[in-house]
Amino acid sequence: MSSVATAGGGGTGINPAFGQSSCLRRILPGEPVTVDLGGSFQGYFSDQTRTFCIHGLPDFLVEAYQCLLELHHGIEDRLVPGAVCSDIYDWAMGEMEAADHGERFMGFQGSQVRFVGHGVGVEIDEYPFLAAKNRMRLAPDMVVAVEPKLAFREVGLIGIEDTYLIGEAGAERLTSSPQEIIVC
Repeated sequence: MSSVATAGGGGTGINPAFGQSSCLRRILPGEPVTVDLGGSFQGYFSDQTRTFCIHGLPDFLVEAYQCLLELHHGIEDRLVPGAVCSDIYDWAMGEMEAADHGERFMGFQGSQVRFVGHGVGVEIDEYPFLAAKNRMRLAPDMVVAVEPKLAFREVGLIGIEDTYLIGEAGAERLTSSPQEIIVC
């Protein structure tokens, strides 16, 4: 079993003094490894997550990842000026419940977060939050990270995250890494 017992999806850490991070256990073939990468350019941040694995993932995880990728693109399509943050979150939650992933969406059951994205700028997490009950509207020139994830208790976390600039005509992806599962 993967060591992703903490909230959200971080590993158990290397010791109790630093309780969330990677762990010292060897990664096995067929296990997902989710890497969250923050970048900075001239004082502004970007945020990106990619899923890696050794020799591929079991079919059920590949199918779940494809479902996440479709959701990710659906959220991207909704990143337009005037969109209400909670409406985007509610739509995403409904899609995951309809796909039978509601109990795994955005963390392990009992420790799930209630957002699918957040603003990025001079801080890595700032307004606007694509979150339940947040009636804030998106506006041109806002920068938002979209980060849907699924947590599978027996094997770990899969997810994708990209940073977008909201323009008059929609969102422009600023992070450029391939969005597919990276097989090593």
